[in-house]
Amino acid sequence: FTFSIRRESGNDVLRINDLSIGYDEILNSHINFSVEKRDRLAILGPNGIGKSTLVKTIAKKIPEKAGDIVYGTNVSIGYYDQKQAEFTSNKNVLEELWTEYPEMKESDIRKILGRFLFTQDEVLKSVNDLSGGEKARIQLAKLMLEKNNVLILDEPTNHLDIDSKEVLENALDDFEGTIIFVSHDRYFVNRIANRILEMEKEKLFLVNGDYDYFLHKKEELKMTQEPEVKENDSENKGSLSYEEQKRQRNEIGKLKKQVKKLEQEIAGLEEDIESIENQLLDPEVYNDYTKSAELNEQLIDRNNRLENVMEQWADSEEQLSET
Repeated sequence: FTFSIRRESGNDVLRINDLSIGYDEILNSHINFSVEKRDRLAILGPNGIGKSTLVKTIAKKIPEKAGDIVYGTNVSIGYYDQKQAEFTSNKNVLEELWTEYPEMKESDIRKILGRFLFTQDEVLKSVNDLSGGEKARIQLAKLMLEKNNVLILDEPTNHLDIDSKEVLENALDDFEGTIIFVSHDRYFVNRIANRILEMEKEKLFLVNGDYDYFLHKKEELKMTQEPEVKENDSENKGSLSYEEQKRQRNEIGKLKKQVKKLEQEIAGLEEDIESIENQLLDPEVYNDYTKSAELNEQLIDRNNRLENVMEQWADSEEQLSET
């Protein structure tokens, strides 16, 4: 399937000026950046920094606390987040889509659902009996039918199995509009993004390039910011008490062990994911509905665990760099 556009936007999609975001209280502030037509902007950062709040604010789901967002000519926004895959409905799959687009023929609705891997009698399944991944596909089908020129996606690959994820990646690759998204899936980020925005508290790091280039620039920046060793540094270090120096060494040692352990777990999970994906390519497996469904559940579980471990690893790396 493809995300088509009803009307193209201007070259300047949006400009964010000294924005503050949050709900009851301000979560993050002094946010400034701009987005141009056909950008694929990935927003990264630790949990709780305000990534989801930022994209919700840009999508006009919640108001800004201060500052403003200036939208360009003919900008139309389609929004999707992982919470939308948790909806309930007494309709079947066909009715769920057809109710929102009653002017469409049943055959056309079925064709669209077929693109999202709902075939034949599957369109008559009750929505409430569907898995999170199947519900996510329905919401993505609705998003496709909106034909917006800007897609704002918050963790779009959560809940999706390997086939659904590949279908989504291919569609986003071919999309002629602009994409702003939040994701912990580094493979997805590397494939889709052409700009990376990392959020910190009242600080942004913006790189024009994919995820690999972003990591390179981060390392380059770290090298340039390391302080020179000065003579009085050793005096200051010596002024610390023995107990304090010992505590710092222990803390650094624990963090290094934790990082190593997490890296080993990441490597193991990535091997598991690759193994499951290879099994799913076996004709004997993908023609066996029970076996393929079981492996897909394992794959979703491993991917979710990988995302959690990657977050822990990023937090531990950040703590280590600060010690």
